[in-house]
Amino acid sequence: MLSLFIKALNEIGTSYGDIHIIGHSLGAHISGQVGQLLGGQLGRITGMDPAGPSFDKDNCDIRLDKTDAQFVDIMHTDAEHLSKLGFGMMRRMGHADFYPAGGSDQEGCPKNLGDHLFSLVTGGIKGFISGAACSHSRAYDMFWSSLTHCHYTAVPCANWDDFKAGKCSCSDATPCSRMGYFADPKLHGTFYLKTTGTPPYCCK
Repeated sequence: MLSLFIKALNEIGTSYGDIHIIGHSLGAHISGQVGQLLGGQLGRITGMDPAGPSFDKDNCDIRLDKTDAQFVDIMHTDAEHLSKLGFGMMRRMGHADFYPAGGSDQEGCPKNLGDHLFSLVTGGIKGFISGAACSHSRAYDMFWSSLTHCHYTAVPCANWDDFKAGKCSCSDATPCSRMGYFADPKLHGTFYLKTTGTPPYCCK
């Protein structure tokens, strides 16, 4: 239905290239499906921690990937296995993949199963759900902050360990990008950045 709606907009003069779809979790893959149905003509799709369970496969037809739009940027915030209550995925799938705090446990969120079980005991089911979803939901908090508060400078790097060890930096040859709304569509690759555990989550 969304693809039909966008086709109708296109028929009355809206360019596919001017459309930016933003989706969180399962919504990221729905955005990819829309882009696929429109032949990858959309200007941009932003995937905010795309859902991992049942989607972390090689089949690009069922998940968001970089063929679904002219520019696909991904924010990975909860990329652990479901057995550790991770709801996202580590797999690169966009033109630009951003891994704040390494892409899995976000600052200020419970970092292991024991923490989640403690939340269940002390805060009941609401506390458990809130804790388990903390890193997963941080993606849309950060995206909103990128619009209003934060200049999330992200460094191109092969992995989180190299980034933490100071082996990666910005230069003319390897320019930094910005995570969130102001991501540069010309800059592709894997990007890492440090964040904080309190709103608006960016390091000053």
